[in-house]
Amino acid sequence: MQKQVQKLKFWAIVIGILFAIYGCNEIPNDAKEASESKSGLSFYQNPLDYLNDIRTDVGLNTLTADYTLEIAAQNHAKYVVANNEISHDETTGKINFTGITPQDRAFAAGFNSSVIENFSYNAEDMKMAIDSLMSAIYHRFGFLDFHIDSVGIGFADDNKISSYVFEMGNSNIENFCKKGVNENGFGEFVFGFCKDKKLAMQKKNFLQAQDLNFIDYVVYPNNEPALAIFNGEVPDPMPKCKILSTPVSIEFNKNAGNIEMQDFKIFNQNGDELKNTEIIDKNNDINGRFSQFQFAVFSKEIFDFDSTYKAQFDYTQNGEAKRIEWEFKTQTPKNHYFVVNGGENLALLPNMTYDIFVRPSDCNDVFKKFKISYSNMQKPEISGLFGNILRVNLNGAKGAKAEISLDNGKTLKLFLKEKSPNYSDNRIKLGIFAGISGIILVFMIIKRRKNAKTMGRSF
Repeated sequence: MQKQVQKLKFWAIVIGILFAIYGCNEIPNDAKEASESKSGLSFYQNPLDYLNDIRTDVGLNTLTADYTLEIAAQNHAKYVVANNEISHDETTGKINFTGITPQDRAFAAGFNSSVIENFSYNAEDMKMAIDSLMSAIYHRFGFLDFHIDSVGIGFADDNKISSYVFEMGNSNIENFCKKGVNENGFGEFVFGFCKDKKLAMQKKNFLQAQDLNFIDYVVYPNNEPALAIFNGEVPDPMPKCKILSTPVSIEFNKNAGNIEMQDFKIFNQNGDELKNTEIIDKNNDINGRFSQFQFAVFSKEIFDFDSTYKAQFDYTQNGEAKRIEWEFKTQTPKNHYFVVNGGENLALLPNMTYDIFVRPSDCNDVFKKFKISYSNMQKPEISGLFGNILRVNLNGAKGAKAEISLDNGKTLKLFLKEKSPNYSDNRIKLGIFAGISGIILVFMIIKRRKNAKTMGRSF
């Protein structure tokens, strides 16, 4: 009899453990709640509308769609996707090849003058494609060029890879090149900017054709909230860092005269100067892309999301000391989001997409790979985005846990605050059954003990 009682006690303990594991999931009291996204909706259906709003905000002319440039852009977008290549150049003989350089492809499409090309690789949507290019300083200067007024936009997608391509030019110069007639007269001439390299234009007329904007300078970020993060560019202006804040820049009109930078500072919304910064200009740009009129400052500490900053540029213009100040604001991630340092517990709702930004401890603290373990839930939907951001969606039981391990040594624990309406897990049923069975067994043990005592007194 004693052995039977001991067996019943053993199984009661086992079932109690099962119940604790599967039937009762607790969310830690310190679990962090998500912040609300303010950047999730895009009101732009056409990339040109968004691009033109950006240019208008900084005081530049708008761009007009050009069909020939669109052909060139579309051709390269199809090439990038078909060959999975991240490059402005194409290789002869590969699928959808139309020209080695952007200029070659523009000429092949029927354009007759110089072009500027920007393209994005695998952006999640049109707005993000433009935003990411605006966070990349060389491509930003392309979009904010003083001398362009036409653009062709191409897009290609194979459900795995996507690419937006932007080909930009000057319609005045294109019209001259298309006519194919040299200008006559006296004075200085320029040539080499048309497909027909021999075509020449009077220098004064060439400069006039380029003079589309008469403002002194352009600054960015400006009125339109910008990405907080810069995560690399080809070529890379800051190769010693893998992740930085989006650069703050100013470009002067070529008609502005002699510009000499004295200092370039950024202040947070509390008025404190950001000290861990680096300034780039023509003198120290390692890729030789900056002109004498272009200046940028990078913060090695990532900007806060949904925050206001102030930029201050001190300079001399033709020997006169001047200062330009402006404010700008940063975006939030696209979905409800968390900002974490590593080691946190996070509380999530089921069947809802979240973005998790893992703040770097320095400008090289980035992750490339991650592992995930989970219980009481379906396999989590999780992907890594640019700039130390994870995107997750969980479906499971209330209190279900997923643990993410990043290859930079940081970990995160995710807990579901509620049960998914469509989630069913036999382990939960087992837990409930185990709990009920445990109660029944306890009563059986008690009853057997009473019967044993009663039988002992009868003899």
